[in-house]
Amino acid sequence: MNGDGFADVIVSALEYDNGETDEGRAYVYIGSAAGLMTDPVWTAEGNQATARFGWSVGTAGDVNGDGYSDIIVSAFQYDNGETDEGRAYVYLGSATGVAANPAWTGEGNQAGAKYGDQVATAGDIDGDGYAEFIVGAPGYDAGQTDEGCVYIYRGSAFGLSGTPAWTLESKQAGAQYGTSVASAGDVNRDGFADVLIGAEMYDNGQLNEGRAYLHLGSAAGLNLAPAWTAESGLRRSCPSTAMN
Repeated sequence: MNGDGFADVIVSALEYDNGETDEGRAYVYIGSAAGLMTDPVWTAEGNQATARFGWSVGTAGDVNGDGYSDIIVSAFQYDNGETDEGRAYVYLGSATGVAANPAWTGEGNQAGAKYGDQVATAGDIDGDGYAEFIVGAPGYDAGQTDEGCVYIYRGSAFGLSGTPAWTLESKQAGAQYGTSVASAGDVNRDGFADVLIGAEMYDNGQLNEGRAYLHLGSAAGLNLAPAWTAESGLRRSCPSTAMN
């Protein structure tokens, strides 16, 4: 995150209290030739009771192309007009470390959307040299209750847009699409990053069997039709795990 050639680590404590119960906190620890530093060089908090800031954390990639990795943090129970709509935050890296204030925030704008239940870098989907990032909102309703929605935001030299470049939905009630989101790397070696999305409660012959979707990147952007899907073929029998 600071361009010193050593990888850094982000850790969260989603029920941390510091003035607000379960507001949550995230910590960044810097790598070095001597190993990982024992004290964090950066912290941030939710500043709202039960927001659970840090529910999902990770690298956002280099969203502004300045050569420094950026980070993304979510607070999936954040309220701002709607209960548990959720919020995600992107903080930029630099030669002096991670910025104190987010360069970008996004919200679910719907009660119970759980925007930010999972967040991750998407890689460079369109090959323009800027990383994209992905936010899941598995509680989002758009014609079907809790079908879920995934938002992908494009990086650029001019900052991050409040409007997603691509959105995807499950079109099935209760599927909770976006429970897991991740970069899949470049699975077909075409030079464009691909993304993987999970819908843990998807039904197709078996109750809550779940489904995974792979979407390919291209020069024109993300292909909205999945190139690959897979299902468990079994009724749900184990807890979900995040892919990121």
